[in-house]
Amino acid sequence: MTKAELSVILSYETSRRNTHIYKSQRINEAITAPVLMLIDENGERVGEIKLADALKLSEERGLDLVEVAPQLKPPVCKLINFDKLRYEEARAERKAKSHQKTIDIKEIRMGLKISEHDISLKTDQAKRFLEKGDKVRLVIKMRGREQMFSERAYEKINNIAQNIGGVVEQTPSRMGNQISLTIRP
Repeated sequence: MTKAELSVILSYETSRRNTHIYKSQRINEAITAPVLMLIDENGERVGEIKLADALKLSEERGLDLVEVAPQLKPPVCKLINFDKLRYEEARAERKAKSHQKTIDIKEIRMGLKISEHDISLKTDQAKRFLEKGDKVRLVIKMRGREQMFSERAYEKINNIAQNIGGVVEQTPSRMGNQISLTIRP
């Protein structure tokens, strides 16, 4: 049984050492099968053994008896240093989490009466954000009577999106007095 297979099954729920019950398996005294197939700490098959003998063997070796395949007849159990396994699992999870890249959504706001020069500055800024791997949300805010001319805002935001490039993830949508559009790299 590999550590990857065990990690799917093992999920720590309580701090009491001898009566842990995990998602689909049991530890030490929580095992109920009278006879079980035992695998030692080196991964070698010991054979079918009574539960009391397996618990005694695990106590002698200072390890935990973990039920890894309860659906089999007899269920398969393994001798493992469970605290060490939990520590290694948590460590691997932290390491995997540190290597994940988080994607930020950068928002660029502008008004409906924005000039062409300002639009070119905003598109350059959005292109830099996309090169870094971030998503960009373009927002046009309409004030007062500008809200009556929302089709102009839709045209303007679509033109800006074409100039920026990238993939339009969310089509232009209106929420109140704002029209927004999301672009991803």
